Amino acid sequence: MPYMNQISLRLPKGPLSTEIWWFTFYYENRTPGERYETVRRSIRHNGPSGMFELEDGENWGDSTWASRGREAIRHPLNYSLNIGRGEIVEEEMAPAYIDSLTSEHGQMWHYTAWAEWMAAESWPALQASHSKPTGTI
Repeated sequence: MPYMNQISLRLPKGPLSTEIWWFTFYYENRTPGERYETVRRSIRHNGPSGMFELEDGENWGDSTWASRGREAIRHPLNYSLNIGRGEIVEEEMAPAYIDSLTSEHGQMWHYTAWAEWMAAESWPALQASHSKPTGTI
């Protein structure tokens, strides 16, 4: 029985605070016992009481705290990672891949797609004009 059907929504509540909502999904044809077990396992895996992400809260807190220091204020942060170096390689008989150790392709595609969704007049218009993830970023 699959039990890792979770997503989290992270909502900034200000410069030093983020609220995290966890959602667990299960198949509606499951018995009440199976549903309970899915939710129980998910709670024990992620979220405030879970075994995973325990250190993430500390990492985010320490990163936020460090960004308020004198040196961090004096020097702007560099968010560019590997922009311009995420070439998508498309070979016959193989899935496309990005020929780089690191890239921001996923993040850039996310925001490109989000902007298209927000600007679309209708669902059919979005389907007709939605850009495809090809080329370089």
